[in-house]
Amino acid sequence: MPRILASLAVVFTLASVAAAASKTYSFEDPKNVNSIGIFLDSRLEPIRGVAHGVTGDIHYDSADPAGFTGEIAVDPTRIQMANPKMTEALQGQKWLNVQAFNTITFKFTGARVVEQHENVTKLEVQGVFTALGLEVNKTVTLTATLIPDGVKQRNMQGSGDLLILRGAFTVTRKELGLQLGTGNDHVADTIQLDVAIAGFEKVENTEKTE
Repeated sequence: MPRILASLAVVFTLASVAAAASKTYSFEDPKNVNSIGIFLDSRLEPIRGVAHGVTGDIHYDSADPAGFTGEIAVDPTRIQMANPKMTEALQGQKWLNVQAFNTITFKFTGARVVEQHENVTKLEVQGVFTALGLEVNKTVTLTATLIPDGVKQRNMQGSGDLLILRGAFTVTRKELGLQLGTGNDHVADTIQLDVAIAGFEKVENTEKTE
């Protein structure tokens, strides 16, 4: 009986250590720097934009990067295109319909390590991209860079690590049912998304400096 109890104690201890090693990173940047680039490279009118209002939490352990999970979200009312008329059209009922659909998300459900060098890990991540009420399964490549005690390096009070996510992937108008009657010459079918965002370890007393 004592041996069984001792074995159980070891198992629970190891489980607790493993759970504690995984940290949660918030991508709601106190400096409002985080954004995602948007590019539609049509034949007649290439269009660029930027998505602000990035939020979400990622759970990550550099010792077990394959356990990468979480969700990144964007407020579609914070998406800006090259000019105000394009922004207004994009947010209207014919396109993103922001009055009916107030968030765009990418929920990560699994990951595979492609390569790792010290605190930089290249991951192949599976997940579900959701917009306009539609879910699209996606596999994307992301690079996760862990910066120990990076919060102070960002001129912030408190402590904590930074997790930088970088990558690029695409989603199509066809996948989202977006203006399928619009020709690709004017509006590209492929929407290119360029990601380089910082996550802040969730710890107490992490505040922006004046």
